[in-house]
Order: sequence, then C-alpha cells, then structure tokens
Amino acid sequence: MPIVLTSAERTALRRLADKDTTEVARRANIVLLSASGLANTDVATQVGVDTKTVSKWRRKFIEDRVDGLVKPMLSHSEPPSSADDSSGRPRVHTEVANDALVTERRAVIVKAAVELFRRKGYGSTSVSEIAELCGLPIGTLYRYISKKSDILYLLALDLMPPLIEAIEGALASHDTIEDKLRYGIRSYLEAIAPRRTHIKVMYWDTHWLAPDEQAVLKVEEGRTRELFEEVLEQGIAQGIVRPVNVLVAAQNIILAGHAWALKGFLFRDAVSLDDYIEEQVDFLMRGLLQPDRTKGPSRGHRGA
Repeated sequence: MPIVLTSAERTALRRLADKDTTEVARRANIVLLSASGLANTDVATQVGVDTKTVSKWRRKFIEDRVDGLVKPMLSHSEPPSSADDSSGRPRVHTEVANDALVTERRAVIVKAAVELFRRKGYGSTSVSEIAELCGLPIGTLYRYISKKSDILYLLALDLMPPLIEAIEGALASHDTIEDKLRYGIRSYLEAIAPRRTHIKVMYWDTHWLAPDEQAVLKVEEGRTRELFEEVLEQGIAQGIVRPVNVLVAAQNIILAGHAWALKGFLFRDAVSLDDYIEEQVDFLMRGLLQPDRTKGPSRGHRGA
C-alpha cells in the first residue's frame, strides 16, 4: 500500500528525523523515503536496515500514523494500567519527576487538544497534531502521557472540578433552600457554558477510555448531581420543593447545562447566554418549587 502524507504529517516526520532519538529518527526516515516512492530495498539501503524493518515501520505508520512511530519507545517504561494515584484514581503515566512541570505541560496539552477536538473531533486528531499546536516535539509530549486516550482522560478530569466548585460555592453562600437552589443552578450553568467542547467530547468519545477511567468520570459527574439532590431533598422535607423524584429533577438540571453545549448552534442564534441561563433558572425553579412560591409573572425574554 502506498504511503500518502498530509502536510502536518510530513512536517512532524521531518522534525522527528532531525531532532529525535536515533531510533525514532530512523523510523521517520523510513516513512519519508517510502512516501517518496522508493522501493523497500532502496529505503533499506539508504537507512541502513533490512527490508523487514522497513516493512514493519511502513505497516505501523499506515495503522497508527506518526503516533505509531513514537509510542513503542515508551512501552518498556509504562506502569500497569491499574496503577492509581493517592486518591485511588487511575493515573496517567509520566517520565517527568517535577510535578509542577507536569501540571503546567499537561494544561498546555489539554488546551491544544480541546481546540483540535473542537475542529476535527477526537478520532480525526493525531497526537502529532496536538504536539505541533503545543510547540512540543512529539517525543517530549510522550514524556507526559503514554497514549492518545490519556489526553482524553486528562481533558475529562479538567472538566468536573470547576463545576463542583461552582455549585458548592453557591450553596455555601446562601441560607435558604430557595436561594441555594436558584443560585446553585445559575452558578452551574455559568461554569459549564465555556466548556462546551469538553461536554461534546465526553458525549462522543468516552468509549475510548479504559473502564476504570470511565468509572472515575461517572463518580465525578455523579457528585454534581448529588449536590442538587441533597438540596432538593432538604427542600421537600421543609415543604418548599414539590415532592419530585430528586434523581430525575437533579439530572434535568445537569442536562440544562449540557444542552447549551450540544445544541448551542440553535440557541446562540436566538438567545444570548445570559438570557438562556435566566430562562432555564426560571423554568426549573417554577417546576421544582411548591405552587405558592412561584406566583407572579414570568421573567420572560430579557432581551425582548
């Protein structure tokens, strides 16, 4: 099968051939020469390997593209997939001992990945493209992860803490159940709106994650729902909230945030984010509170 390179792949291969370790540089040269139309025997002669080696790395590139040339260098040092951090969550392997640097570099990697996933989707984005947008050699990037799905896992972990903090902050800042619920919903919607790409990726691509990583995300997402469930249960006990199914009601609140991400193309042409949040808070509160607490005209469209 002939090898056809994209412009980004050609650039990444040239960088590997010039700057990376001898073994990875040899692999990159094999692919570059093969893509130029040379036969395996000619490539083998120029690179100084046998034809079996040329065939191996041609095949590996066709299967996994640039990522397939780099990842094998790290396989000997990867920990077992069950390795956990101190919180019991599966950890992402790194060869870098400086925790502050790992945090800093991974933030850059995730930011670049979010941009590319937004434009191309997870499946169509390669690690080499993420490395290029980060300004990191692909070999350096692989010191902070061991596989592409690690970036997806880091992106997912980046999503939940700000949402939980926003809800917890609103609940702690207000005294009455009605205010806790109203401002908890508002704070959640405000926090989730700028993370539209995170939400889309989580809906589309979490099947790429290992089962233990998916389990972590379910626990994290469950915490946001449980915060609302607790307030709803208190409100029902005090006669402020209607006797609703708290699981369904809390999940409706969560989905109101997801809707801005998943259907933003529809809403953003018709309503501003502020008006969307205002409408959702008003709609949800009217459905949750006892009738005597929802008297009075609707807020309506603020932008009308």
